[in-house]
Parts: sequence; structure tokens; C-alpha cells
Amino acid sequence: MPTRIASDFTGGPAALAFFREEMAELLVFYERYYADGADLGDEICVAVSGGSDSLALLLLAHRWALDRGLRVVAATVDHRLRPESQDEATFVRDFCGKINLESATLIWDFGKDPPDHGKMENAAREARYGLLSEFCRRRSIRILLTGHTWNDQLETYELRRSRGSGAIGLAGVSRLRSLVHGVKLMRPVMHCTKEYLENFLRSEGVVWKNDPMNADDSLQRVFWRKKIASYGREEIFRLSDEILRRGEARREADAAAVAFLKDFCAFSSLGHAAVAVAPFLGLGKAVQMEVLRRVIWNVGGKKYATAISSDILEGIINGKINTIGRCLLKIRGDNLLAFRENRRLETISVTPPSDEGTTVREILWDNRFRIKINVPLVDCSIESSSLNGDPDDILRRLSSVTTDREVLFGLPWVRQNHKIGHVSAGLSPDGIVFVDKTNLFDVFF
Repeated sequence: MPTRIASDFTGGPAALAFFREEMAELLVFYERYYADGADLGDEICVAVSGGSDSLALLLLAHRWALDRGLRVVAATVDHRLRPESQDEATFVRDFCGKINLESATLIWDFGKDPPDHGKMENAAREARYGLLSEFCRRRSIRILLTGHTWNDQLETYELRRSRGSGAIGLAGVSRLRSLVHGVKLMRPVMHCTKEYLENFLRSEGVVWKNDPMNADDSLQRVFWRKKIASYGREEIFRLSDEILRRGEARREADAAAVAFLKDFCAFSSLGHAAVAVAPFLGLGKAVQMEVLRRVIWNVGGKKYATAISSDILEGIINGKINTIGRCLLKIRGDNLLAFRENRRLETISVTPPSDEGTTVREILWDNRFRIKINVPLVDCSIESSSLNGDPDDILRRLSSVTTDREVLFGLPWVRQNHKIGHVSAGLSPDGIVFVDKTNLFDVFF
């Protein structure tokens, strides 16, 4: 097995030593790219399901945190998708009580109907991260630890390869990434195999829960889990080396792209961006593709970033491609400008709040602008500025903010009783704020 992967368990002290090395490496990288000047705080949160991976993580993190004078809080998400879920949450709570750790159970309210079976994994994952991030926000916790292992990394690689992922996807899952509310997700046992962590728990006399969904053959991840179990040791070595190599290449491209974006790209609060062309052309292709991927993703507002291939990169540079990822691209002067394309811009009808005492509604429009409305919500809607009369007349009203028609089309207007209420001129005074992607400046690690 590659030297960075822990697979052969030799005892609890060795496991804790390896964990300390992983956390030290993660924290160096965190300080360099993610900390934003803030320290770790007094508490860290560990996501615990009751399975072997998360229980091993909890024990290791608890012992590591004691050395640093930090408190560990365990958080369990009860999805209520299976009858066993409440028992698993109780199991985690009781386990934490035995080792004198605080724990919390977070319940997912998915409404009247659970998500379709085919969408279950994604829906549950998004709900889990949403609940955990909100819990951390309430506690002013900056670091969330999860128990993803090298087995999970192998499954992700094979799953993405089967779907035709490119270089970015095949680098696997990062050990460090940003979540909402300023929370940073760390995966400090990513370089441990599942068997290694199970052997650690056995050495501690700890039993764990098994998720029955791990045996559901209809789930693609379970299919690949079983497939990988049939691989020989040499094949596992080969795959592991491939993933580590791709991860290093992606980290180099990400770091260079983030440095470029901070120095040579201007992101406007009006939702568009300007990339300095001359220094951009001096970058290597991999970095150019990563820069464009992030700019287009941020400006276009799509949930997932659009892949940028070598052919697409060449087409954009040569001016043959000017629309991609819901963005309009134009070279103007010394800059490559990216605007929100004037199509598929949603109109949202805003209904009055259900609570009588509530006067402020917060709405995300076009997955780009967060709008706070503090008016009686009768016949109120949010729509694109392009739907509201003569563009030249609107531009005159916005002359202090922009003179670009392309900017205008991507701005939200709040309309009430068939009249224009307010536009995003200056943005924050009206409670209208452009929302940058949470991990726009993340570097793969």
C-alpha cells in the first residue's frame, strides 16, 4: 500500500500517532488557505453515525483534542429514513456518555414524503451537511470532522470513472473543504482503510453499528464497494497511487488558480466578473481551465461547476465560444468579462410568511442573490431586470452602479402590485446581496 495510506494496524498508540500526523498536516494547510485569520476556537464537532469509521474518528479526535485543550462535540444526523435510525442515534448518545463527551441528535425533516430512492443518497448527503453546518454555526464551531476513509476514496474514483469524469473528478475527494457559515470540513482518517479503523476499535473493545443500506445493491456506491472487494492487492496499490498522483496535480492547479483569481480577477457584487487577459494567457492550460471553471460557476450560479476541456478552453480564448454554464463571455479591452446569460432566469412568487409575527423573508434568487424582504408580501415577486420595460431607461436609473446591459439582465427586481419595488442598485442597502460560491477559493488537499 502507498506510504501515505494506513492499512496494516499495529496498535492503538500507532493509530493515534498517525492521526496526529494527519491532523498536523491538515492544520498547516488550513492555516495557509482556509483560516481567514481565525483560530480553531474552543470546540470541534465530529459527525458520528454509529458506524466503525465515525466511532474510530471520534475516539482518535477526542484523544487528540485533549492534548490541545479543545472540547469535542459529537453530532448525529437522524434521517428518519429507516426504522433503525433512532436506535443508532441513541447508541451514539450512550457511547458519548460513557466517555464523557457532549452529543447532539439532529433530525432531518423531509416533509410528507421522503426523496425518491434514486435520489436518496444525494438528498440525504445535502441534508446531513446542511444540518451539521447549521449546528456548527449556532455553536460558533469552525471545524467539522467526518469519518471518510480510503475505501470511500476508492469507491468515489471508480464511480466517477464509470461516469466518464475528467481529471478533476478522478482526483477524488478533498480532505479539506468549505461549507456554509464559514465551517470547514476536515476528513482526517481519509488515509486510513476501513479495516485499519475496525482493527483499532477492536483493540479498544468497542462495537459499532452496521448500516443496512451498505448492502443495498441498487445503490451505485454499494455496487462499486463490492466490486473493489474483489480486487487483488496489486490492483488496490495501482488505484491508490493513481488517485494520490491525480490529487497532487489537482492541488497544484488549484493553488495556482486561487492565487491568480485573487490577484487578477475582479468579482463584482453585481454578479459579474472580469479576468485580466494578458496574465491569464501566461498560465498553464490546467490552471487556465480551473480559473475559467470557477469564474463561470460563480457567475452562472449553477449548482455544480461546468467542466472545462482543452477544446472549450481554446474556443473561449479564440472567441468561438461565448456562452457556457449560463454565462455570457466577452473580451472587452484588457479583460475577459463573464456575465449571467439572459435566459432561464427564474421568477419567484413570494407568499406571506406562515408565522404572523414574521415580517422579513430571505429568498435565494437564481441561486445567486440572497434577498431580504421586509414588506407586506401581497402580490410580490422577484424576477430578472430584463423583464421590466425599456433597458435604456433602466440603465439610466442604475447609472451610478453600471452601464452594461449584460449586467442588467442578470440583476433581480422586486415587484409588488405590478410595480417595481426596488432593484439591486448598491445591493446591500435593499437587502440584496450577491452570494459567492462557498468554496470559490478552496484548494484541493
